[in-house]
Amino acid sequence: METYKVTNENELRELIEVTDAQLQTEGAPIHARPFHAASRISQRFGFGENLKLFVADREPVKGVYLGDDLTIRINRWYKQKYGERLKVDPSKRIPILIRQDVYALRIPLICGTVDVIWDPEQFGTTPANSSGGPVLNLVDQVEGFTKEYARSLTDEERADIADKFHFGFLATDAIYAAPRKRPIPEAIGDLEASLMLVLTRPPNYGISKWESLQATEKFIKALITKLGATFKFIHELNSLAAIAESAGAPTVPRSAVSKIQCSAGVRYGSPAVTMQEAVEAHQSALEVCGLIARSL
Repeated sequence: METYKVTNENELRELIEVTDAQLQTEGAPIHARPFHAASRISQRFGFGENLKLFVADREPVKGVYLGDDLTIRINRWYKQKYGERLKVDPSKRIPILIRQDVYALRIPLICGTVDVIWDPEQFGTTPANSSGGPVLNLVDQVEGFTKEYARSLTDEERADIADKFHFGFLATDAIYAAPRKRPIPEAIGDLEASLMLVLTRPPNYGISKWESLQATEKFIKALITKLGATFKFIHELNSLAAIAESAGAPTVPRSAVSKIQCSAGVRYGSPAVTMQEAVEAHQSALEVCGLIARSL
């Protein structure tokens, strides 16, 4: 193991810069680099896993470049270089339809047990359950919602939002946990593009549906490859699903596939794709990709 004795800021800065350049070359996301850098540098100092990655933000002790002081100095270097780019929202979003309007439903990162409620009267607050545990108010997860509009929804409409939240949580949890080997990162990028194109103003429903198709196609092909089978370079999801199933994959729901499948012409408005069709294609892509992700 290579070890160093750093005695001043210039030496440490040079070490961090070299480490950050390596992480950049490897494609590490900016928000994750401070943790990777702290881990790698600590190993070079001979600390291995003993270096804490999360420490209180305080002034480092002058002349000390080990332990918590090392972590503090690394974190400060990254904050000075990247600033706001270090911040990341771990939440995912899915499109949902409410009274023929499209909204983004946030799926936050959940660790442990959380009570999920629907309470317009607590809109914008941070409620807690009777034991003081965390509570997630679904009203706050619908982006662009208001208290008055939330109050106006029927029991059936509220139940549909709750169902979509549960579905979205399970699907995105599986998709983003899939091994990051090609083409999975590209497929996730397609899903994110599909969502953006539905929500942007003006929207582009045709290309959004095409991106949903692309994501699903990549996930199915990834599973076919994992199962040791081969596929043709086609965009026909039914045929790809049949190949995957014959190789031992779980049954791909054809009802979902039918809502995703489209021709390349949708990218140019022929045929035209409606808002509802684009949203249903994205939701169906989440269903299929989530199913396949659990097999990857």
